[in-house]
Amino acid sequence: INVHFPSVYPDVTQNFFTVPLGQSVTGLIIPEMIRTSEGVKQFHPKTRDCYFQSERPLKFFKVYSQTNCLMECKANYTLRLCGCVGFWMPKAEGTPICIMMRQFCVEDVVDNTFFAVSNDYSLIEDKSKYSNLTQCDCLPMCTDITYKLELSQNPITFPPAFPHHLQIMNGDWLDLTHFSILTLYFKNNHIETRERNELYSLSDVIANFGGLLGLFTGFSILSAIEIIYFLSLRIWGNIKLFSNWSGSRKEISNETDSSKIAPSSDIYHMC
Repeated sequence: INVHFPSVYPDVTQNFFTVPLGQSVTGLIIPEMIRTSEGVKQFHPKTRDCYFQSERPLKFFKVYSQTNCLMECKANYTLRLCGCVGFWMPKAEGTPICIMMRQFCVEDVVDNTFFAVSNDYSLIEDKSKYSNLTQCDCLPMCTDITYKLELSQNPITFPPAFPHHLQIMNGDWLDLTHFSILTLYFKNNHIETRERNELYSLSDVIANFGGLLGLFTGFSILSAIEIIYFLSLRIWGNIKLFSNWSGSRKEISNETDSSKIAPSSDIYHMC
């Protein structure tokens, strides 16, 4: 049994649970929703690690999801290697279905091929398990709903006096020793939502950088303006007026001469 969103292809080979005979299985469904803010849309899909619906159209599905994309990728890869597809795979009209001996080709592709959702093959824990690697470019959805399950099961027991065979309305007999009970319901009456946001924007980086400079060096915006002024406008003005980046040489020499004469005049007045 597979619990999935209606627009997502039910891949029972990856996500499923079983209901054994003679067991009463109870499943608590916990929906989880992840959303992505519009501010993150400016980044490349590889950077934000997700696709919006309009960014990755599919051939066989109207709605994009990572499961749908992987299923389409498996179908295309199987068609390329085997010349046909499995009966459970999406396909175009007129595509041959693998039967008889070709079915072994499909099983070999599914079991021995790793369908990567990104270019980072280093994430594969055990590469020896797969003989082939293929790139599918199937990132998760930026806005997605998934279902987690909490399962519990108990054997079905009957009182000793309870009959193991009951006659139903049409005259047939119902064998109560070979049946199962499945109960599914939502654990909560609300959905837990998470949102993918930009961790640090440009304004946050500038604010943090300026705050650290101000804390440790007394740096401020006025200090930055002064540095820019003395390194650009002041030098440009000195070169244009005095043909020298440091200013007038005459003023510097006069200041030096006056500093030398000043002590003697002070001694004269003291006398």
